[in-house]
Amino acid sequence: MRTAFAAALVVAACAILFAFQPLRSPWWTGHDFDSAYAATGLTLFRGDRSNFYDHPGAPLQEGLGVAFTAGWLLGGADGSRDERSLEWVRDLDSTRAYLRVFGFAMFVTAGLIAFFTLAWVLRSAFWGLLGAFLALTAPDVIAWSSVVKPDSLLVGLSVAVTGLLVEAFRRRSGPLYLAAAFVLGFDLSVKVHAAGLVIPFVLALALRPPPVRWWSEFRHDAPAWLHAHRRGVVAAGGAWAALVLLLNAFAERPEAKPLLEALAGIAVLTALAAGAWALLRRTRLGGLAAAAIGSVFACLAGLILPNLLFWSFPAPMLRQMAITLTGGGVNTGAHPDLNPWDVLQSWRLFLLVAGVGLVLALWRREWEALVWAAAVLGLGLLAFLRYGEFHYYAAAIAVAAPLVVRALCAVAVARPLVALLVAAVILYQPYRDEIDRARSRGEIAERTERVNEWVAPRLRAGEAALTYLESDDSRHLYIVDFYSPWNHEHDYRFVPPGPEGMEYVRERGLRIAYVITGAAADATALVRSFGASGTATREPDAPGFVYRVTT
Repeated sequence: MRTAFAAALVVAACAILFAFQPLRSPWWTGHDFDSAYAATGLTLFRGDRSNFYDHPGAPLQEGLGVAFTAGWLLGGADGSRDERSLEWVRDLDSTRAYLRVFGFAMFVTAGLIAFFTLAWVLRSAFWGLLGAFLALTAPDVIAWSSVVKPDSLLVGLSVAVTGLLVEAFRRRSGPLYLAAAFVLGFDLSVKVHAAGLVIPFVLALALRPPPVRWWSEFRHDAPAWLHAHRRGVVAAGGAWAALVLLLNAFAERPEAKPLLEALAGIAVLTALAAGAWALLRRTRLGGLAAAAIGSVFACLAGLILPNLLFWSFPAPMLRQMAITLTGGGVNTGAHPDLNPWDVLQSWRLFLLVAGVGLVLALWRREWEALVWAAAVLGLGLLAFLRYGEFHYYAAAIAVAAPLVVRALCAVAVARPLVALLVAAVILYQPYRDEIDRARSRGEIAERTERVNEWVAPRLRAGEAALTYLESDDSRHLYIVDFYSPWNHEHDYRFVPPGPEGMEYVRERGLRIAYVITGAAADATALVRSFGASGTATREPDAPGFVYRVTT
């Protein structure tokens, strides 16, 4: 009963925080995230292959593909999927409800995963609740809770992986190591940043490997467990298989080359694992070897099996992840750039209390705290190496939450009350900053809409506005059209200041008639840097920084 009540409090808190989001603002307030995921979700819905694997964001893309499919079916399947996808992509504001609900679902899911994991590990619904509220302070999670952005799900799953590792460490449980590896695989399919959790995984296995004969016992116990729970297993497995078959009956087949590469890689991995097992199975390292080898394949299963809703996705996802993890793709040129202590200013008190919690735990020989600390280190190190912008530290902050809880548990007098008061002090600044960022997006969107509405009726045939702000047109040109290459009809009047905008203007012979900026600027120089000609003068009656271009 306490657990259910605490879980309800988590959902209620998420709903209250979600209410601060700019829910009535245009779809493009979701910036790059909603732009990419809306386009690829519609691409999967219409039966084509996705071309976006950078995050890789597989559950987000496939989830939106399922949501759009459900919406189409519930609407009576009026028109073909091709027709409906074109209607949606040409009016992405009509998908706003899907995007906002999906973003909220991920936010709530992250909160509940963190709560149930920490309540289990800490053996208390109260401390689990406090830990969940602390984990939700992670950078950009509250601020973007209405946007289809992978960080919220990354946060929840990273807490789950580390929590499973802590329990596996405590019990020296081989099956729990396998469970942690499976969830890690799924976490990696959300965002490759989860690779930082390999550090606590290796540490836990090295310090507390399972007993030598655990694999034999597991092979005996697993069938018995499946038989005892056969109804639930058959029902869940059957429903999943039916959904996979139904969706893939209308989906594009996997591309041959990445599929063969993935199969070849798995075959090589299998051969190496078989050789290692043959050498080590009868030695003292047999238990560790079984856990390590099993974890590798459990991780692969977590990467592939949950992401088979659109079966063309896993193979190219695996290839792109290999490129990213070896320094290519989106990691090309990434380097440390910012000081973490400066970037995480709002979380300084949080981190200091987490440090106190770690010291207290180690003083009392609670060695599982090393697993949480290693997770913070691994995820934080990857964030630091990738420019060090504060939102990359989201998962690292979340997995530090149990260390904060450990410090609060040390209070000797009126522990629950004092813990709540101290937690409130810790939460205040991060929560306030996150809410302010969410509100700011809405305020900026309102100002931008007023500017766009002023400029739009003043554009004549053959003219366009060069905008440094957001707009439906510029979002399409910058991201959406790249991830929805099947959308061939374009009629855009607001163009972004990049190669996409320059190419569009050049191909259609448009004249830049206005320049829109967020602050005072040398608009004439901006026009010329764009490859256009003319002199720009500011329009005094415009609601923002709008410049009229004359030739």
